[in-house]
Amino acid sequence: MKVALAGFNIEYELMQTLARNHRVALTPEPISAAYARISRSAKPVEELRQDARKELDKARKSNMTIVFEMGHHSIAEHAVFNFDVTGVSRLAVEALERHRLNSYMEKSQRYVALGDEFVVPEELKDTEVLDEFVATVKLQNRYYHELYPKLVAHFTAKHPEWKDEPIRAENAAKEDARYITGLAILTQLGMTANARNLELMLRSLTASGLAEVRALSRQLYEQTVAVAPSLLVFPQPTDYEKNTYARVRDYASTFMTPAFSRRPRNFIALAASDVALVDYTQNADNKLLAAILHTVSRASHAECLNRVERQTLARKKEIFKLACQDLQAYNAVLREFEHLSLTFELVISASGFAQLKRHRLMTLTAQPYDPKNGWTIPTSIAEIKEHKSFKEMLARTEDVFDHITTIAPAVAQYVLTNSHQRRVLMTVDARELYHISRLREDPAAQWDIRDIAGRMMEQARHVMPLTLALASGKDSYAKVYEELFGRPPAVRELKLPEARPLPATGEPAPSKKARPGKTDKREGGSPKQAVRSRKPGTGTPEPGTTNEEPQTKG
Repeated sequence: MKVALAGFNIEYELMQTLARNHRVALTPEPISAAYARISRSAKPVEELRQDARKELDKARKSNMTIVFEMGHHSIAEHAVFNFDVTGVSRLAVEALERHRLNSYMEKSQRYVALGDEFVVPEELKDTEVLDEFVATVKLQNRYYHELYPKLVAHFTAKHPEWKDEPIRAENAAKEDARYITGLAILTQLGMTANARNLELMLRSLTASGLAEVRALSRQLYEQTVAVAPSLLVFPQPTDYEKNTYARVRDYASTFMTPAFSRRPRNFIALAASDVALVDYTQNADNKLLAAILHTVSRASHAECLNRVERQTLARKKEIFKLACQDLQAYNAVLREFEHLSLTFELVISASGFAQLKRHRLMTLTAQPYDPKNGWTIPTSIAEIKEHKSFKEMLARTEDVFDHITTIAPAVAQYVLTNSHQRRVLMTVDARELYHISRLREDPAAQWDIRDIAGRMMEQARHVMPLTLALASGKDSYAKVYEELFGRPPAVRELKLPEARPLPATGEPAPSKKARPGKTDKREGGSPKQAVRSRKPGTGTPEPGTTNEEPQTKG
């Protein structure tokens, strides 16, 4: 066996320096072209890559033929790009991040104090509402800066145990003060995308009703096509992508009427969001056990389901326990859980949605933000006696929203705040729901999404009691495990593995690995585990332990 590192992403500035010194072309296209030929060439893959690098024009022609004429689009997935996206609005970022097969890291308003910069939509320039829009966003920002010190003082007094960690009160204040800031506020993010998903994204963004989002699409395209022209050929939306929703919306307007004019305005914090389980896999617990038996036997699914349904509840529970007895808080549950699905309808604030959209292994469709859906106000705002002023700011914001709607309906969302809500339809499998529960029911989760996750799980457990018996936040996993098994899990306290030393810059990594179980005595230090770390609380070595997020699906 041989595994060769064929490439990895490095910073563009460094690549430019290398290109000037060595006169090489800066493009991932040879990788795609070489990998495309693997299925039809007897040459070693290293040789295919060398050929593609030497004949770039030929490699590009090959990509055009294979990807776009023959339809083997997966070849474009071997070309990967990293983007710094700065100076964009929160609203535009939501359009970007709805493309779930890319990777994103966005500046958090929970941890970074906000400035006063915001986007002025192109559509509002030279209109009668421009001054009104700008004045309203500035008022929102000013009120944010007024709330922040009051909230810091409030949380400091409320949590005397934080006296040695003032950053906790500061972060809590940022978290709640941001609910009055608008979706026009500037943010930044890092994005990683392969060429196939990037092209799909470009088509969707170009079809957007927002000028800012279309401009973002143009910049992404211009930056990428200069590097990999053979892998981005169709960035323009098709008629299907441009017209479908508008056509259905126009037709539906003839018979769809709103159920209410506006929701009641007295919502404070946890009572604000709606959570409804609207659909789910029937007979889910039996179907989960049947799927597990299907994997470990040679029987058909129908036979497995028939056998499960004939068992007593005690035996079903025993099968589930055998499948989960080694499950720890950092493990993803078995893939068979993905055969079960649940659909929720949520009415969720912009702050809550910012957390929810990070879970990309599910289907999430959403309506625009609309004041008719109501809003969420943090309880801390009422505790510092600012809820009246907060509501007055929301009311002023909604008056401006209504005015902008008469001129540019899609653009009116920019003036709405993180408190304002949207209606969302979310379909998730039981495996991903475990992941959501682990992260969002945990005390470290933001309070808005924690409340929503808790109410989702309450309804889900009612229809899938056995399937979700071990779903909980990380902090309470030991408790729910002990309730099911009558004993605590093997790992009760999560600890990072002991870090291995890294080679100094310019030094090659050591090629000879120590055997599992051996220790490596280094000068000036104590014996350290060389290759494997041990699971905390057990005597079993855990191969390949890392400090990566353990709940990601495999």
